[in-house]
Amino acid sequence: MASTSLRPRALVPLITVIGATGTGKSQLAIDLALHLRGEIINADAMQMYKGLPILTNKMPEGERMGVAHHFLGGVGVGEVGRVGGWVGGVRGVIEEVRARGNTPIIVGGTHYYVQELLYPAAVCTVGGGEEGMGMGMGEEGGGGGGGEKPPPSLSSEELAARYPILASPPTTILQKLQQVDPVMAARWHPNDYRKIKRSLEIYYLNDCVPASEVYRRQQVSKKKSSNTNNTTTSTTTTTATTATPGYRNLIFWVHSEMPVLEKRLDERVDNMVNLGLFEEIDEMWGEYLRRGGRVEEGGEVDLEKGVWQSIGFKEFLPYLEKVEGLKRVGAEGEEKVKVEKELEELKREGLERMKNSTRRYAKQQIKWIRIKFMNAMRMEEEEEEEKEKGEEEIVEGEGGQNKKGKRSILYLLDSTNPKEYQERVSKPALEIAKRFLAEGGGTAGLPDPFGMSRLAGEMLVPKREYDVSTRPDLWVRRVCEVCGVTTVEDEGWARHVQSSRHKRSVRGRRKKEEGLRWKELRESGALERGVGGEVEVEVASSTDGGEGDVGKEA
Repeated sequence: MASTSLRPRALVPLITVIGATGTGKSQLAIDLALHLRGEIINADAMQMYKGLPILTNKMPEGERMGVAHHFLGGVGVGEVGRVGGWVGGVRGVIEEVRARGNTPIIVGGTHYYVQELLYPAAVCTVGGGEEGMGMGMGEEGGGGGGGEKPPPSLSSEELAARYPILASPPTTILQKLQQVDPVMAARWHPNDYRKIKRSLEIYYLNDCVPASEVYRRQQVSKKKSSNTNNTTTSTTTTTATTATPGYRNLIFWVHSEMPVLEKRLDERVDNMVNLGLFEEIDEMWGEYLRRGGRVEEGGEVDLEKGVWQSIGFKEFLPYLEKVEGLKRVGAEGEEKVKVEKELEELKREGLERMKNSTRRYAKQQIKWIRIKFMNAMRMEEEEEEEKEKGEEEIVEGEGGQNKKGKRSILYLLDSTNPKEYQERVSKPALEIAKRFLAEGGGTAGLPDPFGMSRLAGEMLVPKREYDVSTRPDLWVRRVCEVCGVTTVEDEGWARHVQSSRHKRSVRGRRKKEEGLRWKELRESGALERGVGGEVEVEVASSTDGGEGDVGKEA
């Protein structure tokens, strides 16, 4: 009779490069690949689409130095990339690259994708896993119902045809979500229509199981899967391993200080214009027209999905629509001069919107790392420590078995000064990577990440010690009746009631109500009769956290 025993599973060493747009991630990946026999696996959702090399900031072919790239430019414009498909494909490619004796290197700024690959238990996704540039649990979802039968694959349009309420106004959809899934309804700001609608879609896709319950099941399922994946089941006749590999992670975060980065990003947009940005925008505009325009106008284009999310198209829609209108009506003489000036102004405004969107996106990427990504690393480390007490973990290497060390280690590399890039980014990263690989993914002997630079010491501390998206107990919607601001978690509410805006509004409301009270006293004759004295007015929402009406604080 076959006997069965469990032993720790060898974890595969993996190098990943993350960071905000414009910091030099791609260059570091090339430098590492050239010295480590590397092959690069793209983790930028927009760069997975075909064409549009300028708009999506693909590294030019001539700058890739002959290094093989995977998941770059393979998805059609009419398709929608999904995180689940990417993760599954990447796991296979990692094994193929290693089988060739080469080093797989993940690089990209879609941190949602990277986190799902490295720390799947920390990301809850439902309904196909569409890529997204925004942030938040279930942004577009992916996967099934946490080990249950996956929901049918239906587009938003097919789902709306089956459940007409999904085509209703935002307030109606929010009311329905509050009825069927109050937990998720409390998670989203009332203005986050896309996320509110997606939560209701998930409810219908999963046979009327609330999205909050689907997420809970997913977390349980992923944690069980993670626990299983760290062991190999051995019998006298076979050795079976789970389908999902585990990794020992060396992660390089390429980062520049924000004032410098913002200037660099603005200059990059200007350079994109010189390289042919508007030719690519015109190309997208032609495709946009062939597809009948936006979904809201009866067309096929959803500006929140697929390559249409790319920064640099929707920002120019007012300009493009004006140009298209002129093709139909034309203009001559003074009118033509006037129209040309108007077009130049619309183009200038579009460029400014593009710069603003790019800067905002860079901040979102950094925020994701410092809240979601770092907390996912911490959660994994805590689970590993609890699970492997008293056990020696096997890691691959010449010695066969090394000191355990941390399963993941994150280094911040300061790319603020381009002249110091080799010295402060490429050189230390290469030295660390060589040691990491020589030890088969062992991290115990690597340098202290906090000692790499002043910036590392500041930024490698999580912005907060938890990720709100994994804490349903913190999803509480509060509405300030004084300022017209809604928050969806405690930290945001505390920040609002201490803000100068709120305090000014409270003072203004108090003065207004005191004035009305004095007016009432005068009109009633109470002042002439000597009645009133000191007048006290209680304001409904002060800094102790009262609730009130709707709006969204920046």
